Amino acid sequence: MPPNRFTQLPGDLHDQLLENIAKSFDLDDLLCFSLVCKKWESIATPLLPPKLLPLLIVPYNGFTSETTVFNQTLGFYSFDNEKTYKIETPQVANRRICGSCKGGWLITLHKNGEIQVFHPFSKKLINLPPVTEFPGVIGPLFTKGNSFLYNVASKGRRENVLAEKMCEFYIYKSVMFSEFPSKGVVIVIYGFSRRLAYCRPGKDKKWIPLKGDDNSNFEDVILHQGKFYAVQDDGNVYVLGGIGSSSPSVELVLSEPYRYMYYKKHLVECKGDLFLVSRIRNPLEPGDEEAHLTTGFDIKKIDLSGPSWVSVDNIDKDSAVFVGNNDFFSLSPLNVPGCKGNHIYFTDDCLDQFVSAGYLDCSEDDVYGGHDIGIYNNVDDVFVRFYPSVSKIIKPPPVWFTTNSY
Repeated sequence: MPPNRFTQLPGDLHDQLLENIAKSFDLDDLLCFSLVCKKWESIATPLLPPKLLPLLIVPYNGFTSETTVFNQTLGFYSFDNEKTYKIETPQVANRRICGSCKGGWLITLHKNGEIQVFHPFSKKLINLPPVTEFPGVIGPLFTKGNSFLYNVASKGRRENVLAEKMCEFYIYKSVMFSEFPSKGVVIVIYGFSRRLAYCRPGKDKKWIPLKGDDNSNFEDVILHQGKFYAVQDDGNVYVLGGIGSSSPSVELVLSEPYRYMYYKKHLVECKGDLFLVSRIRNPLEPGDEEAHLTTGFDIKKIDLSGPSWVSVDNIDKDSAVFVGNNDFFSLSPLNVPGCKGNHIYFTDDCLDQFVSAGYLDCSEDDVYGGHDIGIYNNVDDVFVRFYPSVSKIIKPPPVWFTTNSY
């Protein structure tokens, strides 16, 4: 066989030719090109558009798990062309994705307690303080069966929790507030009481809990006009003070008058305004095939000058809003072709039934989760379910992924 003259070219000329070829590709071909090998990925990554239409990270090729952890192969599903792209990421194997953030960063948790920030395209990886650096966590403790567990403070008592369950449920949500990890802050909702803590990557060796009697039952956190805000499951909104200090705290800003705790709460920012978006779901009735599915959204604007609630019909007619187990983001159809204004794109970030199955010993027939994924047209009050699944439970649950920095 004659020698491959292309591979015998000088290194710089070889790379330049590959780059010129890659520049001629459309997005579909460019993504495929980036998955051939690490060399081609390094050439393609800078060419990916900064305003790439968000993708769903999904189990690839029918992979299913008894838990919420992924294997080393991630699927990136495009709801635009209904294709799933395969990316090998051994760095994510046996880890749960507990956060998806600006610029394409993922926050992952291993059952051995490791917590990392990882970028699946650039393969950059940053270690965060492990689970054992949360307040009240002791371990790992090994058992006779070669499994291990943690001793955890929970609601005034201590209990032993298997490492697998710790990986699935201990971190409810995590968000990194910067597309540059070394300059950012990671805030997590953690523990079985869903409390708040933070760390600064590369600076803090421990997770620093926020002080205050009200530090519990949180569902979402956001950075708005230079301040951090969080919302509880009853709709109460708090400002987080002292982030970056040794004594951070929570302070009530506004109480939700109706307190529908079965509504899933999201904090959303759009064009300088702050909103509370409450996802309305069907009740969890045993045997109901439509149990757990989203049926609507209630939207309230938060006027911080009052403070007060302002009833609104929509967030913004020119913005697409993405909510789920990710750092919230909104996009303009003018900048990101393919997304639609006045629509809410949502994934299933409700772990309630996963938790019930693990801790309350309920029937597997009554377990739901991971499958409630779709787009809500706020103008016509219409839902479109776009990720195909015949199952009422998808493990690991899909999560939004975007390279956008907003």
